[in-house]
Amino acid sequence: MENCSGIPSICIIGRPNVGKSSLFNWMIGRRKAVVVEESGTTRDRVEAVVKIKNYRFKIVDTGGYLEEDIDELSNLVKEQIYLAVEEASVVVLVTDAISGIVPADRQVTEILRKSETFRARCK
Repeated sequence: MENCSGIPSICIIGRPNVGKSSLFNWMIGRRKAVVVEESGTTRDRVEAVVKIKNYRFKIVDTGGYLEEDIDELSNLVKEQIYLAVEEASVVVLVTDAISGIVPADRQVTEILRKSETFRARCK
């Protein structure tokens, strides 16, 4: 992957199976993130640099945020989400319109509200 430091980044977050990886793939114009029906497939950040005209930016697909840590891996996924949010210029929260807002969505929203990056940009 090319060096991404110093360019803006868009971070896609949300709970498992809401379409984060599908959105990521659509935004980069190719299939890089795995998209399957099984929950919890994306466990690490997937990144790509996109260039549109003279603008370059990084897009980051994160693993799904679980309400409770079911194992050590889900805790590591949360850590990667926190890091991606802190590094992001823009955060896109993806939810499921059919099931509506659920407690995990509210928890992700609280992460954003508490984020230094988010607070600095909202002043």
